Amino acid sequence: MVKIKNIISGIISVLFIYLFLMPISGIVFAEADNQEYFENCGLYTEYGLFSESELKEINDTIKQTAEEIDMYVLVYISSTNLTDSETEVFADKMYEDLFGENTDGLFFYVDLSGGVPAYDYISTSGMAILTYTDSKNDGDSNRIDSMLEEIYEYFPSSGEEIKANDIKLGIEEFCRQLKIYAKRGAKKGYYAYDSADHKYIYSKNGKAVISSKKPLFVMFKPLNVLIGLLTGFVVGIVMYFIIKSTYKFKKSCDSSAYIARNNSNFTETNDIFIRQYTDRKRIESSSGSSHHSSGGGSSGGGSHGGGGGHR
Repeated sequence: MVKIKNIISGIISVLFIYLFLMPISGIVFAEADNQEYFENCGLYTEYGLFSESELKEINDTIKQTAEEIDMYVLVYISSTNLTDSETEVFADKMYEDLFGENTDGLFFYVDLSGGVPAYDYISTSGMAILTYTDSKNDGDSNRIDSMLEEIYEYFPSSGEEIKANDIKLGIEEFCRQLKIYAKRGAKKGYYAYDSADHKYIYSKNGKAVISSKKPLFVMFKPLNVLIGLLTGFVVGIVMYFIIKSTYKFKKSCDSSAYIARNNSNFTETNDIFIRQYTDRKRIESSSGSSHHSSGGGSSGGGSHGGGGGHR
């Protein structure tokens, strides 16, 4: 019975150390909604494609979508010819300038520069990283790829004539796709990894969390749990034998075996103090706080996901 209790204690100790004593650093929750940031939602364009009434209609559609999915949304139509990597850095940085770091939202960069091929990119931040995933997970298709396929039904291929109404319909399709996937929500058990920051992005209580440590639901996958239990079992066995050896006393010796009783004669007694007491003064150690800051590389200070496509 004692053996079983010691083994169980060992397993609990290992799990406690693994889950609660391992350092968790850099946890950041996505910022709360900011009404001023919502004012930045809409269409930014370097082209004079649309009339004032069309611009108002498109802006209203984007803002309504942003409020409905509870994320910031911006569509940026560019006439500048950028490389793929420059486009991605621009989108991430522009998003942060308008909406802040690690907030929930998307920045859709539409390339109408005339470059061949045209490159469009959707930058995601916060919960948008998890809702509009940028990588395949458990065999599920890439949502951003699916969105772009629907949008490209309206956008012109490289070299084709740019028609204002087609671009308008493509933006409306983009907003429609955002609503569809927002209703489905983030994929269960999905998390993203930002290789620039070395951070994990996952959902907790409906909020995006950014951490240097994997989420618990990943640690508790069946294989991880099995490894943890086996480790705990081995540690429990070791602790059991250590405890057992500690309390395994040898048979005490009788002091009389070393004394010749006939030759023992005590004639005098003395009080001898064999313990000396000294004053102790505690030495205070200096303490300080440490912090770790991270950045998203050249694209900005926050963590981003995203995906793009060529036309």
